[in-house]
Amino acid sequence: MHKKHRWWKLAVLLPLTALCLLAYPCIAAMERQSVPAGTVTDSLNELRSQIPSLELQTEQLEHALSSAVSSDPPVEESSEDSSAPIFSLTEAERQELDELIASYGRGVSVYYKSLVHGDVYEYAANSEYYIASIVKAPYALYIYQMADEGLCDLSQTYPYKTAYNQGDQNILFQKSDERVYTLGDLLEVMIRYSNNTAFRMVREFYPIDGFLEFVRTLGLENEACVDSMEVSVIRGSITAHDAGILMENIYAYIESDAPNAKKFKEDLLHTEQPMLQSHYPMARKLGSWDGAMHDMAIVYAPEPYILAVCTNRGHSDDNAYQEADYIPFTEISEAIERFSQNNQEPAG
Repeated sequence: MHKKHRWWKLAVLLPLTALCLLAYPCIAAMERQSVPAGTVTDSLNELRSQIPSLELQTEQLEHALSSAVSSDPPVEESSEDSSAPIFSLTEAERQELDELIASYGRGVSVYYKSLVHGDVYEYAANSEYYIASIVKAPYALYIYQMADEGLCDLSQTYPYKTAYNQGDQNILFQKSDERVYTLGDLLEVMIRYSNNTAFRMVREFYPIDGFLEFVRTLGLENEACVDSMEVSVIRGSITAHDAGILMENIYAYIESDAPNAKKFKEDLLHTEQPMLQSHYPMARKLGSWDGAMHDMAIVYAPEPYILAVCTNRGHSDDNAYQEADYIPFTEISEAIERFSQNNQEPAG
């Protein structure tokens, strides 16, 4: 921003002031020496007569300097791009979301957070639900970080045993007759296909005790959410708020320069059976079982954000799911994207 050069005015006025100050002792001395009053008065009047002229000259000098400055002064640099959109939910949009979620009845919880500006929206976000396969995401984060630290080797092979079979579609285990798989293979199928058998094997080789301690470092409101988990059974609880915090931790990791961050991100970007919807890529993990149906995602929109929706609409039988079970996920994610992105169309 252009500032007037007031220091030039000071440069002129300060000597003038000094002149007056120097004149005062002289005048006093003349008075002590019985100088005629008329002489003193004339001297003072002469000084006073010079002051307006000096002030005028000062103003003229200031005006000349101001005119010499470019009419387009340099713009001060800003740490933020003023042209960049700031997406934030308005109160009217929050109320519309409240009414939409309330229309589903009980058993639907939502957590949204902008990863750029920190804008947060919550609805019944502290209601607890069975954690289901949501737990596989933080478990994978735990293993990948151990691999980064050299505490485990993703290329290490492990033999498959029939006892590990958890009754799901063994997508990974149909690939080879050797029945030996790397830790990296197990993590990939555990995340991409939410395979319970692979998850069972990982927990067998990397006991859950360390994972339980790891969960306490993630900043969850319910740090004991997985304390009851067993090697052969998924146990624990989750809230939409803590599901969002899990994804925020995962986002920090997969966007880092950690050795295995890119691999984990690719797995999360290629998960099956999406419930949340977006025009943009989503790094996500779902979980469902009887009384539990959840999806949590990092949405890579122009302003990336986290969205977690937890419900009690799940079934233990995959064939029991109906279209109505998916409606809260599609409608909420569409509304959030519309509000948070101001109806922007994705690039390309």
